[in-house]
Amino acid sequence: MKLPVQVVFRDMPSSPWLQDLIERRVEKLEQFAPDLMSCHVAIETTGNHHRQGHIYQVRIDLRLTGEELFAGDHHGDEDVAIAVRDAFDAISRRVEAHVQRRRDEIRRVRRERGARVGVMPAEPDLESIEEPLGDPASAFGEGEGAAPGVKTQQA
Repeated sequence: MKLPVQVVFRDMPSSPWLQDLIERRVEKLEQFAPDLMSCHVAIETTGNHHRQGHIYQVRIDLRLTGEELFAGDHHGDEDVAIAVRDAFDAISRRVEAHVQRRRDEIRRVRRERGARVGVMPAEPDLESIEEPLGDPASAFGEGEGAAPGVKTQQA
């Protein structure tokens, strides 16, 4: 599923290369956590600093199944690409923590229920057995079909 990404540019013109950069970073997040439902990114310039230039603030709001994550309150820079990188690095760490908490919760619930966590072995292919199994009564007694030297108890 392609995650819907909403990018808003405030107090600055929109930029196709910046839009593309953001969409690529969101695709990486979506590969790591496929339960992402929506992403909202706001890029804005703060102040009009004549000597240092504009400071770019990037805020990211991600909605996952059962949780909403935010990042970017403290990620500002004079270079908009660095501000985007820092904000996405922060939200990536939060998404990783969310995914890990989910996995731990699933493991805990399975342990409480007594279920094993792992891969079940495949069932044997019973149609590929070509030899008949033999007489079930003779399998446990002496005689034809019993293993040599095996004796049974008499009732």
